[in-house]
Amino acid sequence: MGKMDIEGAEPFALQGALNRLHQAIPPVWLLELAGYSHFCGMDSDAVIQFLNSNGFECGVYDPKTRQIMYTDQPWDLGVQNVLTISKAHKDNVVRKIQSTH
Repeated sequence: MGKMDIEGAEPFALQGALNRLHQAIPPVWLLELAGYSHFCGMDSDAVIQFLNSNGFECGVYDPKTRQIMYTDQPWDLGVQNVLTISKAHKDNVVRKIQSTH
């Protein structure tokens, strides 16, 4: 898992990590999508679309149920920190989350 909280520069970092994204390394990214990315040429919707087109789904973790709620608009759930999970590793990631106590 990787974490990115770089105050809107996510478009630059993700573009630079494109080979890593295609390899799903790491299979999970935690991103803060607070709307600052528009200063770097991509709004939050575009960041999520970019990730989706490069093999990742966006979701929000619910600690009460240990489930990931997949959504392309996490801000509708009142959060800014979102998980992006490799579609290729999705089942394994979910299994690991659900097996933790």
